[in-house]
Amino acid sequence: MTGPRTSAVVVLVLASLGYGTARGQTHAFELAYGGWKADSISIIWTAGYRRSLAGPLDYSLALTHLDDRPSASDRTQTGAELSLGVGRDGAGPYAVAGAGLGKKHYDGNLDASWSAGAGWAIRVLSFLSVGVEARYRAEDQ
Repeated sequence: MTGPRTSAVVVLVLASLGYGTARGQTHAFELAYGGWKADSISIIWTAGYRRSLAGPLDYSLALTHLDDRPSASDRTQTGAELSLGVGRDGAGPYAVAGAGLGKKHYDGNLDASWSAGAGWAIRVLSFLSVGVEARYRAEDQ
């Protein structure tokens, strides 16, 4: 295992589909697409489900796919991420931290990662919000 690789992640949250009103929302479906800059630009796709824990605190479980074929180390992988968030109700600022585990496609090894960041979401319709998020991401291969 090599040491953790660190880089910045910029994720454009395409849609957060929820039920109920903007405040007091209890669960949501999320889709995200973004880029990760390590030694090359990699693409990250995420689809997940978010639930409220208490007050503004929530958690989500998501399926993630990192496409890193342009990189010399080819970290392309698919896996899962568990994240905790504060204020992710579909409108306004929020913070998020997550940990994930993915299986690399080229050799089948597991790759752990963690991330932390902040974002801003705007509610477009009662069930749809769009936002921008920036995360710091580290991985341990």
